[in-house]
Amino acid sequence: MPLGKRTDLGDAKFSGVQVSFTRDIVKKAESELLCGFDFIVAPLTRPDYRPPAKCDGSETQAPASFSRNDVLYINSSQWANHIVGAVSTWVDPDSPSPKLRRSSTLQIQQELGWAAHLGLQAVLMPPPPHPGASFSYSQLIAQHLHNLTNMAVWVTIPLGSKATEANLDPPPCRDSDSLTFPSLSTVPLLVPAAIIRGSGSGSSEEDSGSNDLAAADPAWSAWNQIRFQTDHHALLGVALELGSILPPATQLAKWRAEPVKAVLIPTCVFATNKRGFPVLPKAHQEFLVEMFRLGVQVIVVPRGGEDGVEDLGMGVKESSSSSSFSSFSFSSLP
Repeated sequence: MPLGKRTDLGDAKFSGVQVSFTRDIVKKAESELLCGFDFIVAPLTRPDYRPPAKCDGSETQAPASFSRNDVLYINSSQWANHIVGAVSTWVDPDSPSPKLRRSSTLQIQQELGWAAHLGLQAVLMPPPPHPGASFSYSQLIAQHLHNLTNMAVWVTIPLGSKATEANLDPPPCRDSDSLTFPSLSTVPLLVPAAIIRGSGSGSSEEDSGSNDLAAADPAWSAWNQIRFQTDHHALLGVALELGSILPPATQLAKWRAEPVKAVLIPTCVFATNKRGFPVLPKAHQEFLVEMFRLGVQVIVVPRGGEDGVEDLGMGVKESSSSSSFSSFSFSSLP
């Protein structure tokens, strides 16, 4: 589902940028579009907004109306094609805390309803807090998708890990560091045993196999659980958030058969070459080339401020329109 409208770069893929909450979203959108982006991803509510709850904590109140200062607000449908709404990142409807479960459920329901009211084409869900066990999270998405809405839901799935999490520095980029993607026919379509069995009981061997699969490829397993619980709805898509360290090529190849709508690239993934330009590691380049060929959109996610992201956006956009993918953002690392 392409967003925005552009005629300056031919068949270049669409690129967006994630922005912080602002009450003047139209001004922010205009600014980012002038910088070369085609759309923005903006929070649907203030970061500190929480739905009201009864003092006894037994039940949530009936949904209260948002105030204009609390939410993303646009007064013209012309901006609906340039804005993707982002659901609050603090929500956890599968939390062991009853209070957090209730407030998260109400927050997601309210935000999805508000985004549909605005006529947005898509909303971006935060990563499931409990990958592979996000049953309430999936149920809320399914309820929205089956409410006769035309708004797509993109589920954020982190792909790979941060260099600090793996206790590694990002690997240096060499010309030989290219990924060889296996044929789809060689990539097994593995379905967790719990999904195949439904709610019935199974053997401990089956449970162990399902757990082994989730441990081996947690990103795909988390997505697989959500799409099964939402009945493979046509408006459900995945947004892959790239880490500094990507998983093996056999795991990356699985995503070619999935409805990937966007790839999120945090600015911390970029490095700087000898000429001072932002660049991506070779493995990331190869994966993005694959995604570009499938028409996937790219979203730049600022980390530590939004200054300078326009350079990254233009680099990604120009790269997607070039058959050689040789613009500065895909140049080799020193």
